[in-house]
Amino acid sequence: MQGRIVQLADFQQLVYGERNGETTPRLQTLDAMLQGRGFDARLSTDIMQEMWEKWVQLASLGAITCLMRGAIGEIVAVPGGADLSLKILDESAAVATACGHKPSEALLSRHAAAMTAPGSPLTSSMYRDLRKGAPVEADHILGDFIERGAAHEVATPLLKAAFINLRVYQQGLSKR
Repeated sequence: MQGRIVQLADFQQLVYGERNGETTPRLQTLDAMLQGRGFDARLSTDIMQEMWEKWVQLASLGAITCLMRGAIGEIVAVPGGADLSLKILDESAAVATACGHKPSEALLSRHAAAMTAPGSPLTSSMYRDLRKGAPVEADHILGDFIERGAAHEVATPLLKAAFINLRVYQQGLSKR
């Protein structure tokens, strides 16, 4: 399976849209072509919000699983683990909010439930890459996210801890 994308979740969703929110003919054509193809295809009139909400999920899940080196169920089984997961989610939501893309309460509630679920095998792809000794997307998922928060004076100490941890890991890879 090396180098292959493996779908671990039981949902497949593709959301797409124009950055300016318009529903253009090309998107209408794309939308018609993607319907009924075996996954949830959805045209969004606010794709920037959708992308920021996805980034909150990626940053939060990546940070907690990589920093704690475990699946969500393992993390929340330890006293303080669930609280730490929620604090990382709060930091991520604060960055998105400061950048003009406040995540919805429904989304935050779903992420909070997923990130504190007892016994959950949920991990991030970044953590799975780390476990394999492969390069990780630290700069792309966490580094840029933290920089955007810093530009708005958002404190992100937990996200930064995860980012530094992953940068140290990356340096070790490059020395091999």
